[in-house]
Amino acid sequence: MNHVCFAGELTHAPELRHRGEMPICELQISVRNKGGAPTSITFEARREQAYACAERARRGGRLAVCGRLVPAAGEGEPNRVVGWVEFLGPQRGPRAEQSSLALALRG
Repeated sequence: MNHVCFAGELTHAPELRHRGEMPICELQISVRNKGGAPTSITFEARREQAYACAERARRGGRLAVCGRLVPAAGEGEPNRVVGWVEFLGPQRGPRAEQSSLALALRG
C-alpha cells in the first residue's frame, strides 16, 4: 500500500505547468516534526485541482494532502506526493477571504 497523508504550510508560491495537455501544480509544503526540524515535501496536484491550487494556494497557507509517494524520476530530482489537497482555513494573501475548499483529484 502506498498512501501518504499530512498537513503543513506552503513555503513557496505554487508553480503551474503542463505535462503534455495535463495541468500540474507543484507545491512545496513544510511539515512540522515533533521535536525535530521540519520536513519539506514536494506535492503535485493534477488536472482540475491544479488550477484551483494555482489560484487559491498562497505562501504560508495551511494545507492537508493525501496521495501516493512517487519516487524521483532522476538524479537530483525530489521524491514527491501526487494526490488531492484540502485548504485548511483561509489562505494568506489576496484571496484570504475565501473559505476552506476540498477538491477530489481523479486519476
